[in-house]
Amino acid sequence: MTSLTEEQYQTKIRELEKEVKKLNLIIQKDSKTKYGLRWIDVPEAFEKDSENKIPILEEAKDKAIKNDDGKPTHILIEGDNYHALKCLNYTHKGKIDVIYIDPPYNTGDKKGGKFVYKDSRFLNEFPNGRAILKDDPLRHSTWLSFMTKRLELARNLLKETGILCVSIDDYEQANLKLLCNQIFGESNFVNQFIWKRNSSGKTEVDKFTVNTEYVLLYRKSEQCKLSPAYKPLAEASLKLYKFDDNDGRGKYQTVSLQKPKDPGPETTYDYIDNNGKTWKCPAKGWRMIYSKIKELENDNRLVLTGSTLRVKDYWNERENEGKRIDTLWDDLPENSAGTSQLAELFNDKVIFSNPKPTDLIKRCIQIANKDCIVLDFFAGSGTTLQSTIKLNQEDSGKRQCIIVQTKETLFEIENGKEIPKEGAKIAFEEGYRYISEITYERNRRVMQGYTNPKGEKIEGLGNSLKYYRTAFVGENEAEYATDKDKIILSKKAGCLLSMAENTLEEYISTDRYQIFGDDKNSFTGIYFSANADKISEFTAKLEQLRNLSSLNVINAYFFSSGDGTEFSDEFESRKNIKIKSIPEPILEVYRRLN
Repeated sequence: MTSLTEEQYQTKIRELEKEVKKLNLIIQKDSKTKYGLRWIDVPEAFEKDSENKIPILEEAKDKAIKNDDGKPTHILIEGDNYHALKCLNYTHKGKIDVIYIDPPYNTGDKKGGKFVYKDSRFLNEFPNGRAILKDDPLRHSTWLSFMTKRLELARNLLKETGILCVSIDDYEQANLKLLCNQIFGESNFVNQFIWKRNSSGKTEVDKFTVNTEYVLLYRKSEQCKLSPAYKPLAEASLKLYKFDDNDGRGKYQTVSLQKPKDPGPETTYDYIDNNGKTWKCPAKGWRMIYSKIKELENDNRLVLTGSTLRVKDYWNERENEGKRIDTLWDDLPENSAGTSQLAELFNDKVIFSNPKPTDLIKRCIQIANKDCIVLDFFAGSGTTLQSTIKLNQEDSGKRQCIIVQTKETLFEIENGKEIPKEGAKIAFEEGYRYISEITYERNRRVMQGYTNPKGEKIEGLGNSLKYYRTAFVGENEAEYATDKDKIILSKKAGCLLSMAENTLEEYISTDRYQIFGDDKNSFTGIYFSANADKISEFTAKLEQLRNLSSLNVINAYFFSSGDGTEFSDEFESRKNIKIKSIPEPILEVYRRLN
């Protein structure tokens, strides 16, 4: 019998330790679970280059889209969503307001609905994953295993007031609801919406017409107050808001300032505007005292034309008005609209089948506030990002969107040649080899403009975009990270740290440090080297930036074996520079997840 080397021996010990921990977690869950769903766990395999390593993000700088228009900078992450969610557990834990996902439906058919899973037991036979068919005995178990890992990671990302919206059909709706009850708690189920996806009379094999799908809505905790939930004003009301000064406040209607009831002495006066014009007191007086109308004028909210003063009533400021959300969504565009919207951007070519229509996703996003962070980790063609951009355009919101899409191929290898997958022929002929290329290109056109099928130039909606890819560093996972692993992680952690601080633009990069910033003069400095020879240079750079950031804290990260307090003296007199350490906080997050 061949004896094990020391390295092999240690590897075996680690594998056994993992199994023991896994069994202990199962026992703990079983002892606490009063209600839940049971299934046979199907082990998922990840690529070899991710095993026993530490996940990070790397920027694809050539794909960045920059518009200096004051609108949000969104994030596209290319990579397996499991790895991306682990990275986001460091950068965005407790920061996400809305998660919308449209996961694989596990239909088991041949029309693009097959769910492909990398089962670790069959990698030799199916290295790129195997399609889960209808008659697979572990069909539902495989899907539940896949979804559980991702939903557990996703739950960590939500604020306590955050919500999750999931599109699903009949194949997994019942299982998904039980799974979400288990992960989020049955008491945090808010509602199940029924969406009329088509009006077709086409019948299935069993002669029943399938016209509907579902959206499940869960909240993170009881701190999220969603009952009753509202959507914006009804269409008839919206038509009244026809004016727009293009000052960022959005559309408004004008409302008379005449008092509807009997006048009082405090509201009967002639008003003199800032141009010296006198506005005679209406018969019943004004609705407000003199000083209040003057405040409105100074804030550019008065309409100083016509026979009497009127005030601007902005749609965006009517927070809780309008129609309550019904559970039956038969007023939204159907599935075919999503295909048409994408074809509009790609010159009438149907390069992606049945993406969700933007209005469906907009309704989910509208449940939250207008300055929220939105996440979609099953991005597909990128509808959620387009929906966010369009919604911001409509109501002057400042929503930021993060989308994740795997680098899934649109082709298969047959006899050494790349052959388009079923349903991907047009996309492949157009030069798209991966779904993530479509995701990016769709939203690039939304932001920068495009020519529609009629040959008309459509102006872009602006906004900016950062493009990242998942990557891996080191030779061991977080729990067993060596000093060498920690040094490498620190050098490669820039994108994680800048994203965590939402300072996404790299200003300075040297072999010792990086400095990132944003358009609000917020900055993040990272001294990632164990060699301290350039710390004085680094602190001098931060000192220069501090003068630009009098209202903001500059976060300064230092490579440290502890919490970075050894660098505090360097910044004792600089009160708005906050010292943080790397890489230990990143590793600690990953250890907890493992």
